[in-house]
Amino acid sequence: MKGQANDPRRDDVDDSGKITAHGEVTRKRQFGGNFPVAHDSTRAANVNLGSNAMKFILHDFQEGSDNPLDGTQVVDSGKLRDIFDQLQQRDPFILELEGDNGYRLTFGSGGPVSCVQHSSSDGDPPYMVAVMKDALHRSERKDCVFLCGGQATEIRGSQCVPFSVLQSVASHFLETGTCSDEVDWIEV
Repeated sequence: MKGQANDPRRDDVDDSGKITAHGEVTRKRQFGGNFPVAHDSTRAANVNLGSNAMKFILHDFQEGSDNPLDGTQVVDSGKLRDIFDQLQQRDPFILELEGDNGYRLTFGSGGPVSCVQHSSSDGDPPYMVAVMKDALHRSERKDCVFLCGGQATEIRGSQCVPFSVLQSVASHFLETGTCSDEVDWIEV
């Protein structure tokens, strides 16, 4: 189905605002074919990490500015946990934690299963997806669907992790700006 997304509040579509035959909104940048993205972040949040201080900002790719948490300053892991507790009650959706260190963590949240992707803020490869270290846990999972800009984004079950793992991986990224070793990272 082709169409136009003319809602001026939506910043998840590119300048053309076209919707593809697969129901995906075309965007200027894409994350490994898994997580569509279009934010050019102009807002930043100060993170108190001593001499390694970085700036982080939270983006909600489903509700955008309708969500009061979109653009929230993420100061520490405690604040991030509070945000996750609030967002966990929603239908599964895509959001992002973007750092001024040149990297972003894009993740699906809502419900017991999540997904996580680490990539550069400029949208260039590699796109690294978190997977459980135990191959048995990877093969047991069903594919999951997360909303992004009103469109369903299907993620392979092998690339989904429990919500508790998302919390840990996101806290690690917030504190260090790097990928957590609690999971394996595969390039997509």
